Amino acid sequence: AWKAADLPVTTDVAVPAKAAFAIVPEAGDIMIDAKAMLAAVGKPGVAILDVRDVDEWIGESSSPYGKDFCPRKGRIPGAVWLEWYRMMKPTGEGPRFKSKDEILAECATVGISQTTPVYLYCFKGA
Repeated sequence: AWKAADLPVTTDVAVPAKAAFAIVPEAGDIMIDAKAMLAAVGKPGVAILDVRDVDEWIGESSSPYGKDFCPRKGRIPGAVWLEWYRMMKPTGEGPRFKSKDEILAECATVGISQTTPVYLYCFKGA
């Protein structure tokens, strides 16, 4: 895609420059812990979103790495399922994220709107 857009390329070895960045305290608001997830179970208006593969959702497998990679199988009670692949679309350059409107349409299929608080989980948190 980069070359197709006729953007510059080089074989020079990059030399990274030292830099520092400020930690944004609010960034902690994007992650929750087990206690917060447990508190969300059964809470009206909060969507617990499972984005794992179908075999994990139905309890057939414990992870994408193998059926018995982890000792436990299952899902969080009350979770809705929207497999992460549904956020992607094929292109000539490989898979790409869908547009904002397309992603919102996918979310709407499981009752999630732009104003719905979403507690998302997957196998490894990536």
